[in-house]
Amino acid sequence: KQWYQRRVVITAGDQVKKQVCPMVNEEIQSDLNQILATVDLEADIDDNCYIDYSLVQAPFVISDALFVNGKGEIYAKRRPSECPSPKQELPHTVEDGHMVTLWVTEYMLNTAGYAYQQADFLQYNLTSEDIPEKLPIRMTTDFFKYFLPPLYKAYPDKNLSLWINVTKPITFDINTAGVSGKAEGTITWFVLDGDNEIEAFTLDAQLDLCVNISLHLGTKSEIYLDLITVEPYIQLKSSNIGNVSVDALQSFLKLSRSLIVPFINGIVKKGIPLPSFEGIAFSGFDFSLHNGYIQIYTDVKYDPSKMLEDETETYTLFDDSFECKIKLSGLAAVIDDILHF
Repeated sequence: KQWYQRRVVITAGDQVKKQVCPMVNEEIQSDLNQILATVDLEADIDDNCYIDYSLVQAPFVISDALFVNGKGEIYAKRRPSECPSPKQELPHTVEDGHMVTLWVTEYMLNTAGYAYQQADFLQYNLTSEDIPEKLPIRMTTDFFKYFLPPLYKAYPDKNLSLWINVTKPITFDINTAGVSGKAEGTITWFVLDGDNEIEAFTLDAQLDLCVNISLHLGTKSEIYLDLITVEPYIQLKSSNIGNVSVDALQSFLKLSRSLIVPFINGIVKKGIPLPSFEGIAFSGFDFSLHNGYIQIYTDVKYDPSKMLEDETETYTLFDDSFECKIKLSGLAAVIDDILHF
């Protein structure tokens, strides 16, 4: 009797495995394929660029995790070309406490810098219209006469415009301390004389960037890059008004960092879409920093009826204690510092 009972149990168990497991696997594979088929492999960021999530290899399973490797590369719409920056090798490890692990790599951010450079987006003509009236800054040679005496001497009481041109792709660095970047370019100072623009001098400029990353998670998810602070450096490149010392102007720019940061963030304010799936929403957040990439951990809400509410959760990687953040002065303090200077 005992032998018979044991034989029946074992046989039944084997039959269950042989019949039920393939059915379960087939059902899971079918549902998974249907979900993956809803992914938009290309998504617009703005009028200039888009991101490509096409698969670089077939999805595969290691241990208890399914890995889906997409390109995650950003391209200029007008002149799409491959970013020459090196790509990072990613580990096949996941966080046990969460259902989904997303990798944001240094290469992905660098493709953004490269694409927007290709799109000629990283250029700006700064005029008096860009300066809020409440600021004690005027785009005139009279305002800058203490910072740039040769400019005022050559062109007294004239209006100015600045042509800001990022000449190289903005590059980013991700490590265990945070996210940083570097932008290089030129700033050409023009004097406005009636309908004429007179080129006075040109500066080489570099901005060292301290970058925060924010995420909007939900049925549609996006990643945002926000400047925390900048460290500006300038030197004279060429001049049509003789020798120009930029030491005072360098000090002025350092005092104005609290104005530069929101100005740049206002220009670069579009989020990068993350892959989205019908009937699935990301929820919850944690992260870890590594050399070359960020691992973002989240969970999913799944409703096959696709009736999930379009709610968004907002998270940010770094708070006020982030070590690369330089404490920026408030607007009133900046105005006082500039006037005092």
